[in-house]
Parts: sequence; C-alpha cells; structure tokens
Amino acid sequence: MLARSAPSEAAASNRWRFLRARRFWLAGPLAFVTAVLIMAAGAVWMPPGAAGVDNIVLPLVLFPVFWSVLFFHGCLTHHVNRGLWVVGGLAVVQVGVIVQHLA
Repeated sequence: MLARSAPSEAAASNRWRFLRARRFWLAGPLAFVTAVLIMAAGAVWMPPGAAGVDNIVLPLVLFPVFWSVLFFHGCLTHHVNRGLWVVGGLAVVQVGVIVQHLA
C-alpha cells in the first residue's frame, strides 16, 4: 500500500508551485516589458549629450543591462510579492514618464 503524504506537505507543494508561477511572471514577461519601458522612457529622462543623440543611443545600448538586472532580481529575490511591487512600480513610473512626455 502506498503511503499518503501529510496534508501539510501537499499544501507546501501547492504553495511552492504558486510561488514558482509568480516568479516566472516576475522574471520573464514582466522583466522584459519593464526593460522595454525603461528603454523607451530613457530618451526622455537621459540628457541629450554633446551630439544630441546620447539620450537615444544609451538606452538602446543599456537595454541588456536593464533586462538582466530585472531578470536576476526576479530570480533571486526571497520576497516575490515585494519584487512584483518593485518591478510593477518601476513600470508604472516609466509609463507615466512616457505619457507625460507625449501629452
């Protein structure tokens, strides 16, 4: 006869599955979308530089840095909820910068 796992083990397994799903959304699509928003808003909040193109080129060049920082933050954070709030808040701020610039 097979031994059944205790209810607490099943609850812990379900909780771990739920945390992994949230971590996937934090480190995957949300990190990528937020990095794209930072890159798009970078043209607004970066200074233009001597030639007047630094505010366009630097966000494009720094996009992999933005994405990798957000990705590793999502993968390595102990508090997934806090990570969601930080990355989501950063995305909202960048959307606000873009909307304010276009208005």
